[in-house]
Amino acid sequence: MPVSNPYGEAPPPAEPPDEPPRQIRGWAVVIGVVLGLVGTFVWMLVIFIAAYSLSMEQAEANAASDGLVFALFILPLPLSILLLCFRRTRQAAAGFVMGMAIGTLVLAGICGSFIVPGLVV
Repeated sequence: MPVSNPYGEAPPPAEPPDEPPRQIRGWAVVIGVVLGLVGTFVWMLVIFIAAYSLSMEQAEANAASDGLVFALFILPLPLSILLLCFRRTRQAAAGFVMGMAIGTLVLAGICGSFIVPGLVV
């Protein structure tokens, strides 16, 4: 008794694509990492200056100033997500996200050393 496939016939093998698969361009990722590092340092500097100037202007914290600092803090995230959506900028955007992560960790270490001067690892 022959055994039949309950799922039907197998689909024909897919034809090879017309264009070769895209290769990872190392230079695009490196440029993205460098832009992410520089962008993070400039971005955090702007946030610190804005937060410091807003705290010096007003004696009590204002909800609008807190919202402005928060908006400045998350501003690069939608930009990097948008760049990840397009094929042409995807590799550079991945490098940009990596550079932002590295820059944030470095700045957190620098701020930690300023806050706790005796903390030397």
